[in-house]
Amino acid sequence: MMTLSIALRNTRLQAVADALDAATEPGTLTLYTGPRPGNGAPPDAQLPLVEIPCPRPFAASVENGVLEGAAFAEVMATEGGLAAWGRYRDGDGEFVADADVGELDAEGNPTSDINLPNAQLYAGMLVRVTALTLAE
Repeated sequence: MMTLSIALRNTRLQAVADALDAATEPGTLTLYTGPRPGNGAPPDAQLPLVEIPCPRPFAASVENGVLEGAAFAEVMATEGGLAAWGRYRDGDGEFVADADVGELDAEGNPTSDINLPNAQLYAGMLVRVTALTLAE
């Protein structure tokens, strides 16, 4: 298995943030029910629960092979269900990345790439991403 230097990992993570910041319109994060499709494959039976505009700049920091996301605005869910994964698209609607959704642990630490106070969403509820961490 190949391992990469911290500097190279940081560069790759910054490229993800740059892709989400590049278009005129902000990128988006759409949360879906499971199961997650293959890398970049179109969702099939997965229900989109909420589409959240990505903050600009997307990254609050990129250090030691970890991208900490900037704060997301709260957005109202359009459907109800258990959020299992999320898809990032750039401002032109093109696929950038998929990531797992989870909840903070009892101590308030992230357990997944995208963390919500509660992964069970209901139509009309405000959805808040409490922590976003992408690691290489």
